[in-house]
Amino acid sequence: MKDYSLQTLPEYRGLPLLVLNIPQGRRTLPHRHDFYEIVLVRHGRSIHGRYDPNGVKSSYGVIRGDVFSIMPTEIHSYEENDHFSIYNIIFTDELLEPRRNSLATLPAWDLLFSLPQVVRKRLHLMPGKMAGLEHLFHKIQQELELCRTQADYHFLNAEILFYSCLIELAGVPNELWSRMPSNIDLRILRALQDMESEPLKEISVPKMARECGMCYSGFVRKFHEIVGMPPVEYSIALRLDQVRGRLENTRQPITEIAMETGFFDAAHLNKTFQKWYGMTPSQYRSRNRQISVCG
Repeated sequence: MKDYSLQTLPEYRGLPLLVLNIPQGRRTLPHRHDFYEIVLVRHGRSIHGRYDPNGVKSSYGVIRGDVFSIMPTEIHSYEENDHFSIYNIIFTDELLEPRRNSLATLPAWDLLFSLPQVVRKRLHLMPGKMAGLEHLFHKIQQELELCRTQADYHFLNAEILFYSCLIELAGVPNELWSRMPSNIDLRILRALQDMESEPLKEISVPKMARECGMCYSGFVRKFHEIVGMPPVEYSIALRLDQVRGRLENTRQPITEIAMETGFFDAAHLNKTFQKWYGMTPSQYRSRNRQISVCG
């Protein structure tokens, strides 16, 4: 088994923070490291294995949009990788400790860092949330790169962005974090990946179940276990995420947005959006513009 230390990584620049973006091969052998790691799955899927202190292995599927943590000295591996690519935010206690007491008050802090290995959970990000987190990762990478040749304040910028990432993840309500599914079913992972690759495509759950070679109830039950919601609700969530992106980035009329994202009309979109987000699309757009102006 291989042991990794931050100081021995080729990308190490003498700083307690590093962001990597590396495609994975078909398999990553069991290993451990002396740093914390937050993983965001960028593409594809994999079987992630964790080993408890007695060497007992637990395996579960991970897919695009999944976020989870790896603790120092924790042994883990990736197997059966399929177009698998991940972001790694790597950091040490030197960076975490000064703000630990404040960060520990975040709702999901224990789910991300402090729980025992056997019950730690993962967060599955909708595409819009994932894009926002990827943007933060890119900004951290840029600031760390500037640290090589320019003033030290670039590391301060990277540090601030890093804390923003932690707040973004650990600030999510506990109920949106789900237990890692113990039973792996690659058929469900493929179906989920198909949905996310075409978020506006109308789905047929019976057809999805048949294509997976499963009965309807078994497919829905297993999907719910992996994703945390039934297929129809997840399809709505994907479409609403597309709506949010258009509200944030365009001046497109809400009626047009509704028709282009699979809703019957603006009234249908308003009702559905308010049920999920507690406000109408117009209110969301107005609030988002106010935040943009303030920022």
